This record gives sequence, C-alpha cells and structure tokens, in this order.
Amino acid sequence: VVSPWAGDSTSTMTLDVQDNQNGSSEITVMVTDSEGDTDSETFTLTVSPVNDPPLLSDIDDQETFEDEDFTIDLSASDVDMVTNAQG
Repeated sequence: VVSPWAGDSTSTMTLDVQDNQNGSSEITVMVTDSEGDTDSETFTLTVSPVNDPPLLSDIDDQETFEDEDFTIDLSASDVDMVTNAQG
C-alpha cells in the first residue's frame, strides 16, 4: 500500500479467503515513513467454517423390468466430513 508522503492516510487491505479455508492467522501490518521510522500492529483474523451442502452426482433416467432387482451406483461428497485419516 503506497500512501501520500505526509499527513494522515487511510488505506484498505483485502485478504482473499479461499473456499473451505478456515482457521486463525496472526497478521502484522507495518507502516514506514520517509525517515525509516516504523510502527506496527498485530491482529488475529479468525475465519469460521461454514456448513457447505453435500454434493450428489447427476443421476440419469433409469429403466428396469418388472420382477427384476434394480441397482444403481451413487456418488456423493461433502467437504465438511472429517475422515478417519484427517482426524
């Protein structure tokens, strides 16, 4: 962020949080003047998780005959599910 050489200034910092990215991070912002003097502030940004809906794969129209069992393979996913390997 580049600001005027003198006087007060305000700026905006934008953090791009990606899908399914959550947790806490400590962020330090530092300013420096033309004589090399600095000041800094540190804050913690906490990104809370959201409950994303599960996804079910497309299911095409199906056909079967009477008196026959019908089986179909289904595929679903949920990014919010914790597997045994993850937790």
